Amino acid sequence: MEQFFEPIKVLPLPTKTQEKIIESLSRKEITLDEVLNYQDALYLIDKRAIKIYVREFKRRSAKFRHKFEGQMDEIQIESYEHFIKLKILLEEAVKAILSYYNIVGSQSIIYHTLAMKIAKIIKSVHPRQWENFIKREIQVWKLRFNADERILRAVALAAAKLAFRHYYHTK
Repeated sequence: MEQFFEPIKVLPLPTKTQEKIIESLSRKEITLDEVLNYQDALYLIDKRAIKIYVREFKRRSAKFRHKFEGQMDEIQIESYEHFIKLKILLEEAVKAILSYYNIVGSQSIIYHTLAMKIAKIIKSVHPRQWENFIKREIQVWKLRFNADERILRAVALAAAKLAFRHYYHTK
């Protein structure tokens, strides 16, 4: 008697809205105006991702506070917690994009690292230079890791939009 098992789902499938957003991100050109228009990237974070975001933030924040309780002042801890929020937000957005393109395992590390690199660019580089820096990073990652340019563009644009929102529109 044969038994058929359903395959294990590593990542949840993206919703129709997320699919549309991911497709549009992969086709759009990277410009300053596109980065500043961050509202569409917020749709990558669904209700499940928000629950994970809150749970992970509490867990990582408590772990960090416990580890550095007497060594750091409150301003440094709050600054690091602010960074934790961005990191979790980018992880969830990249997971949504990678689940759309069926990328799992070690290949996903490439895209998660790119998202953090783009966030660092948004924080440290002048806005007039964002476009050139992001395009250059996409080309470097495309050549270095032989990655698909559509996926790189979608991840980079989503990361840039979410980082812009995080660094310039939240306290």
